[in-house]
Amino acid sequence: MVHCRKKPWDHYRNTHVRNLAWCLLSPSILASPYDGHAVVKALAFREHHDWLTELDKQPETLLEHMRQCRSSRVGLVFEHYWHFFWKMQLGDPITPPWPAHCGEDRWLRNLQINQPVTHRTLGEADFIGHQQGPTRLAHRELAVKFYLAFPRPGSAHDHQANWLWLGPNCIDRLDKKLSQMSKKQLQLLHKPEAQSALPSNWQGLPVDSQIILRGQLFYPAHMENVSSDEIALNQDHLRGYWYYPEDLFASIAEGEEAVILNKRDWLCTPALQSHTQITQRQHLIELLQPHLRKPEVLEMMEYGKLASAPRPVMLSIGHSSAQESEPSNRLQQQTSGDRRTLRHWTELRRVFVVPNHWPDTSSPCFNT
Repeated sequence: MVHCRKKPWDHYRNTHVRNLAWCLLSPSILASPYDGHAVVKALAFREHHDWLTELDKQPETLLEHMRQCRSSRVGLVFEHYWHFFWKMQLGDPITPPWPAHCGEDRWLRNLQINQPVTHRTLGEADFIGHQQGPTRLAHRELAVKFYLAFPRPGSAHDHQANWLWLGPNCIDRLDKKLSQMSKKQLQLLHKPEAQSALPSNWQGLPVDSQIILRGQLFYPAHMENVSSDEIALNQDHLRGYWYYPEDLFASIAEGEEAVILNKRDWLCTPALQSHTQITQRQHLIELLQPHLRKPEVLEMMEYGKLASAPRPVMLSIGHSSAQESEPSNRLQQQTSGDRRTLRHWTELRRVFVVPNHWPDTSSPCFNT
């Protein structure tokens, strides 16, 4: 059983600070290097704990920064947390028109590269910074992913199978994502179109491109190691299991509870949960049915909208307890529900529960 022992981000209470700590301190999915590109490892907890602790007490600058993130997409939210970290380290990013001289420790984000004649977008660089010793450009591409292991078609369902890492909705695969990052995104600054888009004194400098890939990998129930010939995984990556509904109930011990995680909470589970969000073991399968049932025919909902297709659900398994003290106003603002109904949540592990017909919830499943 994969249990979540106390992690670095569990030292903090504010939801955004916990998410920030998760982004910075969680281990990479990949071992380093990958296809010749270095992989950014987890930052050192001891080096950043004091700063994060102070931020947890006074998170207003982080809250204001995150209010500027208009998207609820997990990947863009992940980028925004890293942008805050770089802003605290290096100052505000530079924006066009570029200053006449962009020196050491200046940086820019989300630089879109276009073909000058057709204006077709060639790509976007997540982070570019100017560094000394030696003088070079630091290029970082970011991604956060949650993948489930499934045997490649034609393989046996055992430990020796050649496994694929599929996104929950089967429209993403780890091997395809890494290929795109290595062959396209990390090559972007070597294109002439990218060089001409940079500040003038950055053009022609050597480029150090690295991957920041965080997330969690979910194994089939009761199988902690699966083989994948193509990808060298970091042995310390975050792990979980995935279950079909009939297997889930037996995996939850008496006294354990569950919280269905919205996508906004996939990075780091909030430390406080409303009692209405916490589900007892005996009620869990019933609560999950609307998420997992495969309708024979999608029924029309009011206003002519189609019912949502069933999809995998991420759960936090753990236990709740009464708060030792009332949360502060700023913490309360990060958690839905009346403060009198909020309970402290201790996460033991994370799991995905998938529909019985998964991975056939989307098409195509294996060729995307």
